[in-house]
Amino acid sequence: MNTTIKLPEFLSHLEVVGTLEDALEVCRAPQILNVEEDPNIVITNNGSPLAAMPPSLVEAYQKNDQDFIKKMQDQNYDNLETIRKNIINCGEKAWVEVRDQNNVHFFVSYNDKAFTWVYPEQNPTNDEKNQLVVSIGSFDSVTNQSAFASLTLSNAFVKVIEAVLVTIVVKVVTQVIKAGLSMVVDAIAVYFAESAAAAGLAAFSFVVPEALVTAVASVLAIGVAIGLVFLIDWIVSLVTPDYFIRLLIFNFDNDRDWNATGCYFDNAKIAGAGEKYQDFTIPMRKKAELPPFISGATDDIIVSYAEVDFENDSKFMQGLGFAMNMKSGDAGFTLASDCPFIGATVIKEKAPAVSDMKSYFKDGGWVDGLKTNIDVNGMPVGMTLNTQHGAEDNIYEVTVLIGKSV
Repeated sequence: MNTTIKLPEFLSHLEVVGTLEDALEVCRAPQILNVEEDPNIVITNNGSPLAAMPPSLVEAYQKNDQDFIKKMQDQNYDNLETIRKNIINCGEKAWVEVRDQNNVHFFVSYNDKAFTWVYPEQNPTNDEKNQLVVSIGSFDSVTNQSAFASLTLSNAFVKVIEAVLVTIVVKVVTQVIKAGLSMVVDAIAVYFAESAAAAGLAAFSFVVPEALVTAVASVLAIGVAIGLVFLIDWIVSLVTPDYFIRLLIFNFDNDRDWNATGCYFDNAKIAGAGEKYQDFTIPMRKKAELPPFISGATDDIIVSYAEVDFENDSKFMQGLGFAMNMKSGDAGFTLASDCPFIGATVIKEKAPAVSDMKSYFKDGGWVDGLKTNIDVNGMPVGMTLNTQHGAEDNIYEVTVLIGKSV
């Protein structure tokens, strides 16, 4: 045990056993593995990220109480931003290896109010000899918010080299945080290869299916999720469009997954991805638990979510807008937002989903206000906008609550 590192009180139930640097030194020992038959480790994400939040924040989203939402976001940002900066400045030195009460070894980076983790999940999926599930997330002990997700690494040898692979994931998270998510979407496989070589596993290749690149990159970035904003922070600092629309979709539906099935772009593109990766699935709300090393959050509401951040396609034209179809079986709806250079930012939604999103976007019918509700086969879908004019940093936030009215 490393007695020179003291964890904050809210992590006192964990035992420090070393540092990431220590773990990397152990990993660099020669690996006696014959990988000629199967050198590929395939990396996939396990659905949408999950958000855990206190009921008061869910209520604020329903009421569109932007003052309370902003207060929580700012507090969450402040509590986690020092962790992100420490990782950027100190790299591997910002992580320590700990052991929980179940004798599971994992890695954390922390301050006196919050922490982020990379953790090998102990569940039935991990019993399969060819799969390793790694949880990545963050927890703010002050606002009681958490964002977390997981990756699956598949290969015949993953259980043999589990500790090494977890260490590699920590290194990749560090690289993603340093570079900014929007700049590394197309470099994830390279980051894994570089980290593997540093850990003594150069014989393996790491494969991320093209359709899942952004999703996998997003999971890695959740390690220092700034509240529910794990992408916008990098966008603002790395690109220079005049306007952004941040779309946040929560799925409170207990019975159905919801699928984004295409998007119409009006002088807009998905930040960091252009028009790629616009189709995604937000799983139904189901029983989900925070990792076992987090306590005191039993009243939290845990829900799947997706965040899509739009930026100007042409800065010269300024302004931007989009329409998006969401479908689940025979149910569906269309949502849209327009942020013109001159005029008010507006929102609208319609059920059932339309077949011509461009015409729907151009036809008008925008809501005269900051919130609206529709009925989708007997289920409410609420939609809110933070403001129509003068958004801070020109970020107009659109929130969709599938299964709740506003």
